Amino acid sequence: MKTNRIHLLLITAFLASAQLAAAQTYPDKPVRIIVPFATGTAGDTISRLLADSMSGSLKQPFIVENRPGAGGNVGSQAAARSPADGYTILMAATPNFAINQTLYSKAAVGFDADADFRPLGLAMSAPNLIVANNAVPFKDFAGMLAYARKNPGHLSFGSYAAGSTGHLAGAMINAQAGIDLLHIAAKDPLTMVAGEHIQLALVTPTATLPLVRAGRLKALAVTSTRRLSSAQDIPTVSESGLTGFEATAWYGYVVPKRTPDAIARVLETELERAINSPRAKEFARTSGNEITWMNAATFGAYVKQERAKWGDAVRRSGAQPD
Repeated sequence: MKTNRIHLLLITAFLASAQLAAAQTYPDKPVRIIVPFATGTAGDTISRLLADSMSGSLKQPFIVENRPGAGGNVGSQAAARSPADGYTILMAATPNFAINQTLYSKAAVGFDADADFRPLGLAMSAPNLIVANNAVPFKDFAGMLAYARKNPGHLSFGSYAAGSTGHLAGAMINAQAGIDLLHIAAKDPLTMVAGEHIQLALVTPTATLPLVRAGRLKALAVTSTRRLSSAQDIPTVSESGLTGFEATAWYGYVVPKRTPDAIARVLETELERAINSPRAKEFARTSGNEITWMNAATFGAYVKQERAKWGDAVRRSGAQPD
């Protein structure tokens, strides 16, 4: 028994030494960041900004690889099948890590967020901004609620897709407020609302704020618990009649589950440094995103809570994948 214990201690010490040696030379070749969404999306832009910062710090290229499809499932499956050596990072965002597990069948998802990955950290988040066209007979979120309650079935809101954060945030509003806003999935919901084809839209601030500032749309509220740092004049849903309401999109990073601890710690440290850089702060300030850094342990727990919340919204909405 004593011999076995010694052998176990020696093996443990050897593995720890090997991990430390690997971390000291890591990275010694390019690292890819799989973004399971299209080029030009918020997640893509954030990842390119962080990749550039980490390339400079760690002296190896960090290359963004876009692998869109099935709401983020395609790229996530590719990352799950990758070697656990620190040379593949996956963007873990609200769709692929909190929504799809309920929206799609287990077979269609094709990966297990908890069993296949380990968290590195949460980088940024962005609420949806609730906007209305200028023809509606209300000027704020409280007025919208009052109108919807008096005129059931008369208000429609647009988002980019069934099962998107905008669609599901609307479903959460319906459930908490006891109203029945009708959802319209559209390629360009902002054009539809500005053109008065529908009354409302729930879309992230990057796209909506320019139209609000130009006077083409009315901003009613944001779906975060705090006002946007870049738009302090727009109130939250929580302070406008639905206390405690929150439905924000978020962008974090994970690696394959068996990635060595020492390498994962290097990446976690570098992500925290990159997301708190002046360049990242300026991007957040001008884009309507918010820096919301969480370390690996906190982010892992947060994902589980978010999966339960967004999953409930999927079930309430009856959303089906496109």
